[in-house]
Formats: sequence, C-alpha cells, structure tokens
Amino acid sequence: MIVMNKNDSFLKQKKKAFTLVEIVIVLAITVIVLAIMYEFLTESKKAAVSNEVNSILQDEADSIQTELVKLGTQSKGITVIDASNAPDLTYSSLTTDGTDNNVRVVTGGMHFKYYDGSEWQLLLNDSDGDGIGTLSLNYPNGTNKEIAKHVAKIKIRPIDLNTVPDSSTARFSDSTGVQFIIELKMKKGYTNITCPVTVNVKFRNKDATDTP
Repeated sequence: MIVMNKNDSFLKQKKKAFTLVEIVIVLAITVIVLAIMYEFLTESKKAAVSNEVNSILQDEADSIQTELVKLGTQSKGITVIDASNAPDLTYSSLTTDGTDNNVRVVTGGMHFKYYDGSEWQLLLNDSDGDGIGTLSLNYPNGTNKEIAKHVAKIKIRPIDLNTVPDSSTARFSDSTGVQFIIELKMKKGYTNITCPVTVNVKFRNKDATDTP
C-alpha cells in the first residue's frame, strides 16, 4: 500500500494551479484575438454594405440614362422648369454651382413637349425634406414611372451653349438639347456613397410640327 503524506498532496495541487502571470497572458491573447475578429467582421460588413449601395445606385443611374435618352428622342424641347417661366431663361443668366459652370439647378422638375403637343413631366420629389428625392417620369398617357429613389441634385445646361452666337438672347425654349448632371446619394450605416450621372439629351423632334 502506498501512503501519500500531506506534502505530496500539496505539491500535486500546486502543480495543477495556474499562476497569475499565465492568466494575464491568456487574457491578453484572448483580447487581441477578439479585437482582430471584430475588426475583420466590421470591415467585411462595411464592404458588403458598400457593394450593396453601389449596386443600387448603379441600377438607378442606368435607369435614369435609359429613360432620359428615350425622353429626348421623342421630345421637342423644354416647356417648364420648376413650375416657372424658366424656358425663357437666357443662357447668359445661368449660374455656377460648385465646379459646374453655366448650369440651372432643378429643385422641382421639368416638363418636355412631346412631338404631338402633349407633355412629359420629369418630377423630383423630396417629400421628407432630407435632401434626397425620388425622380419619376409622367408619360403623356398619364402613367407614372419611378426611375430613381436617391437623387440629391439635378443640374441642367443647354448642350448648344458654346455654339449660339449670343448667349444673352438664346433661351432654354430654343435649346436643341440638354445635358443632365445628376448626383445620386445613399447612406446606409456608416456607408455614404455618391454616384454622379451625366446624360446628354438631344431633342430629335425639335423642329417637328405638332400633330393636330
């Protein structure tokens, strides 16, 4: 029979215990690993959200370009800008907005004359006043189509701005086309992305006679 004295038992218990230094080291390593995992997961989430937002804005940019080009091929020109007498605005009275010269900032929308005399309505509606509006197109037959939900700004300039002989007399109502400079913006979480869209719209029915 093997008899274990008290000293042997104490030594075995002592061997099984962790020292304070070992515990501190383990905790430090655990904290570092968790911090690395948190950073990795956070960056992965940001990248996923950023890709999602970019995809949404790119789809809207494609939709805007398609619809505006279609509008231009069937329109004669601008009749209303922001529910004002803006088609009588002269080229020389256009303003500068940031880095863009000779532009008109559109806050409400525009009307375009269809080849048969009816009108298209391009409407920008910021219903909640957060600076991001919905862009929709009302067709001459009365149907409405939403083409973008994240429009921060619309600016326009005549595409023939540099070819008219006298910019003090040339007017929007006489323009042969319009360049749209549109800014799309979407914020989700910590992601805030801006997507610029530029579309040249040529009024192909500019000189067409209205259908009775």
